[in-house]
Amino acid sequence: MRRIGLGAMIGAAAGLVAFLLSLAGALDTLEWKTLDWRLARLAGPGRVAERIAILLVDQKSLDHMAAEEDLPWPWPRSLYAPVIEYCRDAEARAVVFDLLFTEPSVYGEGDDAELGASVAGGGVILPFLAHAGDEGAPPPARFRPAPEGDGTVPAVPFLSATLPVESIRDGAAGLGNVLFLPDRDGVFRGVPAVFRSGGGAEALALPFAVWSVTEGTPVRADGGRLFLGDRTVPLDGEGRMLVRFRGPAGTIPSYSIASAIQSWVREREGGEISLPKELLRGRIVFIGSSAPGLLDLRPTPMSRVYPGVELHATVLDNLLAGDFLLRTPRWIEALRCVLAAALLGFLVGRARSPWRGALLLPLFVAVLAGAPLLFFRLGRWVPIVSPVLAVLLAFLAAQTAQYAVEGRRRRFLKHAFRHYLSPQVIEKILENPDRLALGGERKELTLFFSDLAGFTSLSEGLDPERLTALLNRYLSEMTDLIQAEGGTVDKYEGDAIIAFWNAPLDQPDHAARALRAGIGALRRLDEINPELERDAGRPLCMRIGIHTGSVVVGNMGSRERFDYSVIGDAANLASRLEGLGKVFRSPILVSEATWNAAEGAAAGREVGRVRVVGRREPTRVFQAAGPAGGPYLFPWWREGDRSFEEGLRAFEAGDLARAGEIFAALADDPVAGAYVDRIDALSGGALPPGWDGVWEMTSK
Repeated sequence: MRRIGLGAMIGAAAGLVAFLLSLAGALDTLEWKTLDWRLARLAGPGRVAERIAILLVDQKSLDHMAAEEDLPWPWPRSLYAPVIEYCRDAEARAVVFDLLFTEPSVYGEGDDAELGASVAGGGVILPFLAHAGDEGAPPPARFRPAPEGDGTVPAVPFLSATLPVESIRDGAAGLGNVLFLPDRDGVFRGVPAVFRSGGGAEALALPFAVWSVTEGTPVRADGGRLFLGDRTVPLDGEGRMLVRFRGPAGTIPSYSIASAIQSWVREREGGEISLPKELLRGRIVFIGSSAPGLLDLRPTPMSRVYPGVELHATVLDNLLAGDFLLRTPRWIEALRCVLAAALLGFLVGRARSPWRGALLLPLFVAVLAGAPLLFFRLGRWVPIVSPVLAVLLAFLAAQTAQYAVEGRRRRFLKHAFRHYLSPQVIEKILENPDRLALGGERKELTLFFSDLAGFTSLSEGLDPERLTALLNRYLSEMTDLIQAEGGTVDKYEGDAIIAFWNAPLDQPDHAARALRAGIGALRRLDEINPELERDAGRPLCMRIGIHTGSVVVGNMGSRERFDYSVIGDAANLASRLEGLGKVFRSPILVSEATWNAAEGAAAGREVGRVRVVGRREPTRVFQAAGPAGGPYLFPWWREGDRSFEEGLRAFEAGDLARAGEIFAALADDPVAGAYVDRIDALSGGALPPGWDGVWEMTSK
């Protein structure tokens, strides 16, 4: 009996420890991950999703406007006026912008005035930015709409605000803040409702402002609680509402904004419209961006690249439906932890052998982890990590006290450790345990970045099974080549591979290794392309960028989860070089730093000087043609031929006529063809002032 009582006491203590860890926030990251899993797997469409629609400035829209209208981003603001008019004609309830108009238009005051006149027609809500510091201007004395009540609801403080330009702002039906912070792990799960300035002015987050405007009812903040009409909005201690996601990106009906613009034009010309008005009728229409280059893709439980505008639309969907996601009270969490752990400790104390006690653990874990899944369907977020941790602690403590299995426990931890780190990093950590700490060291590495040309369009034409098999085969072959040269694969991003050399192990010849890996990868792709083409329907084309430079390498992440990776400008330049392959029509480009460090490991040539986005100084770019002495990657490669070099020097000196003649003679050389096109584009006028022969890249 004493042993049984001791087991119950140990279990109760373990349960209390687990709850206190949860209360202190030590388990937040793990609990968030379980919440993310539930949101991603158990999300269901909202009951009011048919009342919201999204018009996206997506990549298709950007490409269309650039190709058909010769309009680069940012577009003239007058372009949004017909979108607003089309929505009004479709009898949309409101138009909500998640695009900022905080600076005067680059197209002049008339451009702002035209959009402002359209906004003044009514039913348009605009975004603004509330800053914790003094980045913006002093906030106005009152925002519209603003919460009513005694002001005791938890609010996010702010000192300044960046508002839309006055000529556009004046006619808006309301303003809502769109600037707020994610959770500590960088994921957006909750949205603050109220923001309070130092002067006492209160503003609403964009979805709450939209609700107030469209419902014609003020948001009330009384007695520390927030009310939407007769509904109470559940807020945490920081004034945030937990978002109940309905599904992956695109769950809320979304359409390309280009289709709305085209439909407005074609309707007036008597043509066929591509966006039927029925799709917008009676809906609140959000206008935002999803194109990667516009930087409004946010990490959420549903995806690492979730459109920010759909996040706001999902919050509004929650407000309209009223089916909020509620976290169970802390006292229930404490009760679950202590009772479950005490019961397990009691049963382990009764067990006659450690094996019988061990059989109880998975049963307890299954119940404690499975029950919250059922409650989640009812809109309740019941914590999983703290009670599961409680029974784990109770089991380990009870078993240790009774059977002294400290060695077994250490083996368990060592096994778990191997799941998080690669064997190379583990060996380094075993030599120096201090490497477990977050942080890193500055070191010269050679960075490798590769991508498949046109993979997005290719993936759209394949079913998921064939696409996965194709991608796995390709990535396996490329990874084997990289690792054979001693490289460390940092990560995969879809079809892209990011790798580096000279860490964690020192490699004096890291640049040469990376060059050999790049050349080998292209050669191997040529060998397996006949097989891949049968599944893909076309051969795969790979582009590679390689750069050598100083970066920080080490353990990056949070205290609970980290990865051995690199950060620094050198990694960005490797990515830019891969992208330059489209410009120079070359499957592999390397920086001057890599070329010099490789010391003749490959045959090749300089292809020009380029100034990439984010760097002031131009970078000399080289093309590798194969290992020194051959065999070469390109059938047109002529070792020792100086024709291209002569053309390049003439181009850089500004003698475009001479350069054009030389490059035109190299008809089978794709890089020479790129220069011919470049010269043709420049030959229509005088050389730009300060000509230095550098290719200016204006995009990433």
